Amino acid sequence: MIYITIVRCVLEYACVVWNHNLPTSQSDKLESIQKRALRIINGDVSFGMPYASLLYLSDLESLSNRRSKLSKTYFDKICHDDSCLHDLLPPKRPSTLLDKLRNPSTYPVPSCHTKCYQSIIMVCCTISFSLCL
Repeated sequence: MIYITIVRCVLEYACVVWNHNLPTSQSDKLESIQKRALRIINGDVSFGMPYASLLYLSDLESLSNRRSKLSKTYFDKICHDDSCLHDLLPPKRPSTLLDKLRNPSTYPVPSCHTKCYQSIIMVCCTISFSLCL
C-alpha cells in the first residue's frame, strides 16, 4: 500500500522522541490525515463509516496506538545492556526491593522540578514504561 510506505512513515518520523510531548489537538490532526487517506483509498465503501471500522477494513491501527507501541519497543531496546543509551537510565532497583513496593517499577522515577526536564525522553520513558518491564 502506497499510503504506508510514503505517507505514514512521514507522519511517524522520529515519533519516539516527540510522542510524549504531543498535545491531543496535534494527535487528532495526525489521525485526521490518516482518516482522510483511508477514505480516499477505500472510496465509496467508506462513506459514513466510523474511523475504527475504516482501520479494521484497511487492516491498520490508529497512529496514536502505533506511536505508543513504537515508543515502548524503543524503551525496551534501551533497557538492554548492550544499548548505547542504556547508561542514560537510572540504575535498576534490586528485585528484593520490588517485592516490597506497592507500585514496583524496575527503574526509580526521577523527581522532576521543571516541565522542561520532565519532557526529556528518558524521563518520560522511565515514567511511562518502567512498570511494564
